[in-house]
Amino acid sequence: MPLGPDNPQWRALRTELDGLCLRTKAHNAFIVDAWLNLWCASPTMVWDAQSQGLLVAEAVLGSGSKTLQQGRRIDRALAGPAEGHGYARSFAGIYLLLVRSAGPVDVNEWRAAIATALPSIERLTIALPPLPDPGPGSAEGFGAA
Repeated sequence: MPLGPDNPQWRALRTELDGLCLRTKAHNAFIVDAWLNLWCASPTMVWDAQSQGLLVAEAVLGSGSKTLQQGRRIDRALAGPAEGHGYARSFAGIYLLLVRSAGPVDVNEWRAAIATALPSIERLTIALPPLPDPGPGSAEGFGAA
């Protein structure tokens, strides 16, 4: 079953991301893999936000997708003009959760909220079916397909 609202695991993941956005007052949260494929986002993001989100993910990944594949972990606040405000946390070896805000965030509060939500987010992400190779920034992952 493809990703999107018809997939029960995807809907459950979207609900978890919605809850994380509510708890942190974030304007969006999304999951990409090491190849910048989008798996899920909350809330549904328009194309401009998708593009900007993928640019942030690319900036956070730094030297490329191999960093996560080689065991690098990411657990840090976002800062600066290229990244904006928020938090990035890798999980399950190849995934990156990005939670973004319009303004500065309380890093300790966000780190705690993400740590609490991450086990469910990880379990649900891993339960998703493999992508049919829609490419980075696909509308499928943003629920716009």
